[in-house]
Amino acid sequence: MGRGADPTAHVSSTVAPTYAVAVKDRPRQRPVSDWSRSGRTVGCAVLAILAAGASQDPSARQEPPAVRWEGTLDGGGRPVSGAILPSGDLVLVDDASRVVEQRRRDGTLVTRLEPVAGWRRPASVSVRAAGGVLVCDPEGGLVARFDGEGRAIGASPLPDGTPLRPRAAAELDEGVVLIDEVAPAVLAATPEGSVRWIVGDADLPGGWGRPVDLAVAPDGRVFVVDADRHRVVVLSAEGRFLSAFGARGPFPGLFAEPSGCAIA
Repeated sequence: MGRGADPTAHVSSTVAPTYAVAVKDRPRQRPVSDWSRSGRTVGCAVLAILAAGASQDPSARQEPPAVRWEGTLDGGGRPVSGAILPSGDLVLVDDASRVVEQRRRDGTLVTRLEPVAGWRRPASVSVRAAGGVLVCDPEGGLVARFDGEGRAIGASPLPDGTPLRPRAAAELDEGVVLIDEVAPAVLAATPEGSVRWIVGDADLPGGWGRPVDLAVAPDGRVFVVDADRHRVVVLSAEGRFLSAFGARGPFPGLFAEPSGCAIA
């Protein structure tokens, strides 16, 4: 159990949640096996796994509409993270120019998010429930909040007294849950910036390797991508270790180097 978690807390629901977890993996080299000798190219792998209790009937799942755009970013462009707003606009973090851009479905530039105090090198972005996005800046040690028009609201309060390098973050119970690159650990904070719970090496089997991304499901479960352990760790909304899936390998269900995840 994560430190600071309430052992009596739980997520109550009378309806089994239905969602999928999409995990981004880097391109794999073709494995030496009969499965790959058909000549098919093994490109970027996406693994979709239905959560426990979800419907097992594929026809019951409603796939999100595709948002397609091909082009280059104005800054030269090395996009490292992205998120799709409810409006369909795409928000991209450009590591080359160290900017965050909001674009229409056709790629038209809407705005560049204005840096907040302490902004150095944004690394990831996620969508806020109230509209807008959270942007993580590990070098600046902050999680910046923006509204649906791209205007800066300020930085989410984070716990004092320890240096943090937030690699990725998402909203959880009006606060935030984030990956701290320093520890490494996954930490949940209240809206006021107090620590709700921390999941460190000692709190899950095998410890952390290199957690790089996370996503929060509708039922409050936190899915954390661990690139070096080639797996996804599943935590409860209260910081309890629930399960993990994945391992290193070239076949479906296995990962080369997972680097991101999203809830569909």
